[in-house]
Amino acid sequence: MTTEKTNGQIIAQATLLRAIENISLATINLAEPGARICMIDEDEDQLGDHWISNIGFDGGSVQVELAVHFQTKTGRNLIASDGGMDSKLLNARTCRDYLNEFGNLVLGRIKSVLSSTMTLKCIDKTFVPHLNPSEDEVIGVTIASKILEERWWKITWATGPLAGDSLLLYTKVNCSESLSDEALKKIAREHVAALNHKGEVEFFSV
Repeated sequence: MTTEKTNGQIIAQATLLRAIENISLATINLAEPGARICMIDEDEDQLGDHWISNIGFDGGSVQVELAVHFQTKTGRNLIASDGGMDSKLLNARTCRDYLNEFGNLVLGRIKSVLSSTMTLKCIDKTFVPHLNPSEDEVIGVTIASKILEERWWKITWATGPLAGDSLLLYTKVNCSESLSDEALKKIAREHVAALNHKGEVEFFSV
């Protein structure tokens, strides 16, 4: 079995990674504008601080995993900022559930675009978000391919009510074949669609 990627696979995987980052940022910015993405050095300590939300799907030729590491206080601050709520009235479980739904929303957009542009095998193998303390991490999709692409990154705020807060994210994608030009274009623009759905997404309805 070959372990070298074709140009088509390289483009497909890079497009998926970037799309997940852009959709994530667009979604978070609806709750609190001013967030930005920072890439993380692979040699940097990647231990999760408190909680990890894992979600993924297996479409046969396309497999994707997304893990979100966060502290409960970040969820509390996002809800308070997004809904104008008093953060002191929000319990810890609600704050964690809020960010657990975040990954579900992001990968749901990726899966929707792929399903509309190609035939995904085993698309029923979609894993619901799993929320665990960092020491009990559970991964929904296990990608063992030698041609996969993975990336550590984070969403941070430099100013505003979430200044100093961050979400640490880990993305893993595997494409055993190239994606069509139509799929690549739709995936690359999906973060724009996310910006047009404020108030219509369950993630923001607490």
